Amino acid sequence: MSATPSRGSESEPATTEQRRETNPDERNETPLPWGKLSTLLAVRLSESVNFMFLLPFVYQMVKDFGVAESPKDIAFYAGLLFTSFSICQTIMVMHWGRLSDRIGRKPVIMIGLVGNLISSVLLGTSKTFKAAIIARSFNGLMAGTISVVKSVVSEISDSLTVPA
Repeated sequence: MSATPSRGSESEPATTEQRRETNPDERNETPLPWGKLSTLLAVRLSESVNFMFLLPFVYQMVKDFGVAESPKDIAFYAGLLFTSFSICQTIMVMHWGRLSDRIGRKPVIMIGLVGNLISSVLLGTSKTFKAAIIARSFNGLMAGTISVVKSVVSEISDSLTVPA
């Protein structure tokens, strides 16, 4: 019985080093670009934070708008305000992907980030429920760049940085 583990057995997945040894063309592939990945992580994190930042104060915000009479009504209007983001994001995610194929990934991500900034400011300065719904919906329209971020991650990865 041999003391060294067998390489390339079908029961064990190949490690990165084993793949490099068996395929000489993969030896010169680049390491994972952590600078680009950290930027994409920040973009992805900003979209998640943008979605959730309203949660702590949405009840009080709707109450201050004066559109609801009872706590049950306030919860209903808060739900409308909160879900308008998700509905608009779902509608736009495919359109952002197509646009990124035409004009590029980076411009689409930048447009989305600037749109999220503007819509967040508009939401924060809203004086009426209608203005808040419009701002939150616009926020969702601008936040559909999740597919673009995933596309960039797949484009900057190679066969050695993807799980086997």
